Amino acid sequence: MFGRLRKEQSTPRLQLVATVLLYDGRETQKVFEQMREEGLFVRLVELLKERRESDPLMWKICLDLLYEMSRIQRLRKDDLGGYYQLSARIRGKEASS
Repeated sequence: MFGRLRKEQSTPRLQLVATVLLYDGRETQKVFEQMREEGLFVRLVELLKERRESDPLMWKICLDLLYEMSRIQRLRKDDLGGYYQLSARIRGKEASS
């Protein structure tokens, strides 16, 4: 399931996978811990940036997942480091355009 969230590009499938993970994680917090261990924090941030305007439902699901992940456990520096690397890469693409 985590691999699908990492690789999937199709909006309906992403919504389904993210929704299942969200509800499963609310029942069993271990799901959010495993998501963090798999490095999905950065992927969720990436999806937030990509889908904000084009897919408000997916944006909300990703925001809820990020909130739940960070609510039950502390984020590691690696999680935030991946976010900063992604932000720098996106800024570099925008600057070159």
